[in-house]
Amino acid sequence: MLPMELGFDASGALNASDARLIWELVANISPPLDILKRHGLTPADLAAKQKDKMFVAAFKEAKTAWASDLNVQQRIKIKAGLLLEDSLMDILMIIKTPEMNAANKLEATKQLGQLSQTINPKPTAGPEGQGFKLTINLGDTKGVTIDGHTVTNTIPATLDAE
Repeated sequence: MLPMELGFDASGALNASDARLIWELVANISPPLDILKRHGLTPADLAAKQKDKMFVAAFKEAKTAWASDLNVQQRIKIKAGLLLEDSLMDILMIIKTPEMNAANKLEATKQLGQLSQTINPKPTAGPEGQGFKLTINLGDTKGVTIDGHTVTNTIPATLDAE
C-alpha cells in the first residue's frame, strides 16, 4: 500500500515517486543509498528534498504511521507489502538467470503467481449457512415448523473484480 492510498496528499511538491521513496526510507528495508539509487536519486537530491516542507511533513507522518500501534493489523499489512514488493526483483532474477536450474525457476514463478493473488485475490464463494429449524407454538393448536437447509453462496463467474 502506497502512502497515497493512506491519505497522504501528493499535490504540489510531492508525487507518487516521492511517496514511495518516503515509505522505503521509513521502512528501512534496504540501505538508504540502494533506495536512492532505485529512485534515480543521489544523496544531494535527498538533501534538497529534505528542505521541502511538504516532503518533511509527509516523512514525519509516514514515520508516525509506521511506528504506530493504533492499528497493528493495518501496519503489518503495509510492512509486509513493502517487504514483498522489495523482493520481487530478487524473484525475477532467479527466473531470468540462465544458469539457474529449472526447479528453482519454476518455484520462483509459482511464488510470483502467489504474490499476484495477494495483491489481486480471486473472488471466492461467500460463507455457507449452517441451516436451522424454527418451531412456533400457537397455543393449544399444532405448532408450525420451518426447516431451513444449508445454501451455498456463489459469486457468478461473469462478475469481474475491478
